[in-house]
Amino acid sequence: MRCAVDAFNRDGPEAALAWLAPDLEWHDLPDLPDAEIYRGHRGFLKAFEQSLRIWSSTTSNVDEIIDHGEQMVLCARNIGQGRGSGARFEQRIIGVWTVRNRLIARAVWFRTRAEALKAMGLEEWATSQENVEVVQAAYAAWNGGDMDAFRELVEARRVGPSRALSWVERRSCAGASNCARVASRLFGGD
Repeated sequence: MRCAVDAFNRDGPEAALAWLAPDLEWHDLPDLPDAEIYRGHRGFLKAFEQSLRIWSSTTSNVDEIIDHGEQMVLCARNIGQGRGSGARFEQRIIGVWTVRNRLIARAVWFRTRAEALKAMGLEEWATSQENVEVVQAAYAAWNGGDMDAFRELVEARRVGPSRALSWVERRSCAGASNCARVASRLFGGD
């Protein structure tokens, strides 16, 4: 998949054809006004022809690939510039790609990673990954001393006992003993 994206970025949509099955299905985001399913190499080129009327330049940066046998989730960012306005844009895209005989046979696009994982039957994995991201954000808020953000994340997810939320102070902890005291109050003790 990275080879197809690299070829596209380097030499345009035609270069990606070597990595696409002749009977490819390329699905637009379903909530677009004129959403289509493009078929074959001609359909793929048509899809990008329409996009390139709007953008003067675009590249895709792959952030993550989740391999699940014949299907993969591709999380990427399209970065480009509007043809008329010259305004820069960045758009996160998430696709479920089906690979057959080492070629991309189907691409279905989603707005969120969770929607893509659900479409693959990996809903539980999506939820657990989302929880990991929430915990990472809570740690980052805590370590950055942003107790308001920390409180919001904890309250939204009901992490830990609700009684612990009443004492969360609006300052960061400093020093091992103070952090231990704070952690004890949050997850155990009094």
